[in-house]
Amino acid sequence: MKKLLLLALLPLSLLGASGCSKKEDDATPTPAPAPTYKELIIGKWNITGKDYVYTPPTGAPYTKSPRYTKGLYTSVFTATTVEETLAGLSSGVNTYSLSGTTYTTAGFSTYTYKILELTTTRLVTSTSYDTGTNGNSQIIVETTTLER
Repeated sequence: MKKLLLLALLPLSLLGASGCSKKEDDATPTPAPAPTYKELIIGKWNITGKDYVYTPPTGAPYTKSPRYTKGLYTSVFTATTVEETLAGLSSGVNTYSLSGTTYTTAGFSTYTYKILELTTTRLVTSTSYDTGTNGNSQIIVETTTLER
């Protein structure tokens, strides 16, 4: 009888011991940090559109929005430079610096661009400049849309 009781209690003791272990599956995985603008901007971007808003010294502002064939105009960003190309031919390489939501180019042209949108597949920037031609200057605001 003692043997029978011992055999009956043995499975219960094993069941109780196995239920006390802590599950590692309960740990919440730590999400990966969001990529920074510097990480997102690097790579080849196809210019898919530009909108120009012209404000002449007299008269009403007007807009021009030329169409772009995807892949014809590109911007290629590395960690420190940006190169614009037209049909595979380079129009020049600028260095750039990134600060918050703006980047400034230096080299063959110097502009400050505000980043309006930046995702893994889409970059939208805006810059403005004055044509400054003999009292007939006009302010131009250029918004560029680029996609991967």
